[in-house]
Amino acid sequence: MKVFVAGGSGFVGSHVCEALHAAGHKVRKGHWMTMPDFQDERFENYYGDLRRAHGSTWGCRGMDAVVMCAAVTSGAKDIVECPMIHNIDNTVMNTRMLAAAYEEGVKHFVFVSSSTVYPFSHSPLKERAARIGVPPDVYAWVGQMKRYAETQGALFAFNATPSMRFTTLRPANMYGPGDKFDPEKSHMVAAMVRRFAEKQDPLEVWGDGLATRNLMYVGDFADAVVRVVERPKERAYEEFNVAPLGTWSVREVIATLEEITGHRPEVKYDHYKPTTISQCVLDERKFKEATGWAPKVTLDEGLRRTLAWYELSIDKMRP
Repeated sequence: MKVFVAGGSGFVGSHVCEALHAAGHKVRKGHWMTMPDFQDERFENYYGDLRRAHGSTWGCRGMDAVVMCAAVTSGAKDIVECPMIHNIDNTVMNTRMLAAAYEEGVKHFVFVSSSTVYPFSHSPLKERAARIGVPPDVYAWVGQMKRYAETQGALFAFNATPSMRFTTLRPANMYGPGDKFDPEKSHMVAAMVRRFAEKQDPLEVWGDGLATRNLMYVGDFADAVVRVVERPKERAYEEFNVAPLGTWSVREVIATLEEITGHRPEVKYDHYKPTTISQCVLDERKFKEATGWAPKVTLDEGLRRTLAWYELSIDKMRP
């Protein structure tokens, strides 16, 4: 199968490209912020701005499927202080890509959405909850942007003639090699990995450390994407949570990193720094029942791999 991975040089997209290639598919790897490695002949490298009509059109041309990993992303600081940063470019990219895929005859569009589409809940969130209530205020911009893209995809699946198959994947919080480790942009796990690699002491933590999330190693999500691409058509539109069973708090991530590294800093919790909601738990059963997928990498092993990758990357940058 010929698959265009939009955002193929990004954190999630790069792992998706590797997994699809390993499964025997022909992969067109999309680039924008980074230049392609033209010596890597495993992929057809494509450099283009997906916010422009010609960029999205040429990326989709001749493809059987598109996996939309391209997105503007960042961590809690931007979500709280600069919420519109996630809205405008992402809305344009999603719309351009959907239109281009349809016009170019792509049969299946796989959209990497987000748990931010859901309202706050103390219970595990089933897929249908995305159509009940509204995202929490802190996720209003990014959550509604993702909801809008999902709605557009449903229109192509249900109302276009001929229809284009559309699958929404709402992953748990991902971490792993290639993540953003910039202090201004990183998510929680990447931020903690960097701080432990740097042996920071004291260790400053935003919030009280009790916030809980499903945490998923990015390679496990890439395997889930392969299953979706290869999945026989069941319905024109499908939506799935992709998440492991169980949650971890910030404090549990810190404790695990302490065991891995042997570094036991004084931890200071700063209640005045930007934080998001206290809990987000996805109900994982629908996707597992539909595909048989289950995560393979434990939190301990995933953190070890991420830490090793980060330390190696830092070593390469040293003169």
